[in-house]
Amino acid sequence: SGQRIDHFEDTIKLGNKKKWFKDGDKVVRVRDVRTHWDSVFLMGYRFLELRLPLDRFISVTRELEHLKMTPAEWSRLEDIVFVLGLPHAVQITLNAEKTPTLGSVIPQFKLFMTSLEELGKATPSLKEITDVGILWATKYYSRMDNSRAYAVAMFSALTLHEYDIQFV
Repeated sequence: SGQRIDHFEDTIKLGNKKKWFKDGDKVVRVRDVRTHWDSVFLMGYRFLELRLPLDRFISVTRELEHLKMTPAEWSRLEDIVFVLGLPHAVQITLNAEKTPTLGSVIPQFKLFMTSLEELGKATPSLKEITDVGILWATKYYSRMDNSRAYAVAMFSALTLHEYDIQFV
């Protein structure tokens, strides 16, 4: 409702005034967010940033008290956001290129998959989450691997790379 939104915004303002937020940056309620493939990461990250005002808001709003997250639930959300940060980092890397090509995407994608596997092995508490990521990544990789565009792109990348070397 409008009153809840106003109350939540007041709670965020109080948090800004009392410096509840980690970075000390002014925090505002997110209104319209374009949907990206990594929107779950961005929403989870933002939710974690707003933990203090959310807890306070829910604590003083009786009809929402049943929604208050336990410390274990907050910890699990931190784990999920951490794992989702891996593909987000790949996206940031690829966004730095003007025109990412399959020749540059595939090594990044393989690195991402390897990172998921290693993280799952090194941190058993994250294995359930990393296994889901590996399952989806493998599905996408299989689709890419079976396309003609993949073969053409890889051949083109090799040919262009060899061509560049000849002029060096």
